[in-house]
Amino acid sequence: MGFGDFAISGKGIILPDKQFIISQDLAKDYDYTTMEIYQISKTLLPGSASPVYFEYLEAVFRDKKQLTYDKLPYYTKEMMDAYDMWGRCILATDGTGVGNAVFDLYCSIGLDPYKIVSTGGNNPNAITGRTRSGFSSSQFGDMFGAHVPKTDLVASLKMHLERGMIRNGTDQYAADSRKQLEHFKQFVTKSKRIQYENDSPEVHDDFVITASQACWIHDQMGTRVFGKPSRNVPEGKRSSYEFDPFKEDRKTWRL
Repeated sequence: MGFGDFAISGKGIILPDKQFIISQDLAKDYDYTTMEIYQISKTLLPGSASPVYFEYLEAVFRDKKQLTYDKLPYYTKEMMDAYDMWGRCILATDGTGVGNAVFDLYCSIGLDPYKIVSTGGNNPNAITGRTRSGFSSSQFGDMFGAHVPKTDLVASLKMHLERGMIRNGTDQYAADSRKQLEHFKQFVTKSKRIQYENDSPEVHDDFVITASQACWIHDQMGTRVFGKPSRNVPEGKRSSYEFDPFKEDRKTWRL
């Protein structure tokens, strides 16, 4: 079955299984573009009559670059060449704001990005029907992205954190990533609206964005040819994050 055959189903958005997820938070106003690469690791659970496994996302590469939009696609392509990512990854880009222009630049040099546009809606919707410049085909079929409620992105991240399904890594940005996640909050306003922000103006949220995109992509991977996935990660194999993602503080819920 080709990936394009099941890119959209009646039950929602389904993305092809891959070994890696590349997630990018695109720069605004010549700020830093942030990129994370997560490896999807699968481990069989012992004592099962049929193949049952747990899997987690492990951060294996992070980088921040202050690049102009015309240079960003070539940097991404060189990174994919260097790490042999072709055919093994989903390249998820932040499609909010300048994402449309950067998406076209990516396509023009032969990349196959998947655009995630964060919205305030209630349900994710696939973005379809557009001709990709420079493409004869795409692993996503007629779909080249999705409008995803920010609540869904955060929910995927919280689920991965709570269940020990995401590992931080040991690179130079690991401490910054952990700090951002610890300071990122969900709170309810007086008008009963849910909002998300860091509790300190000195703490950014770029790694929160890239991590949440990767977790949401991971949730949509649907073929699971390896066996039956389990969300119950054994205690000895859980995440390296040790804080409680659901610590309640009045009407504030911390990640």
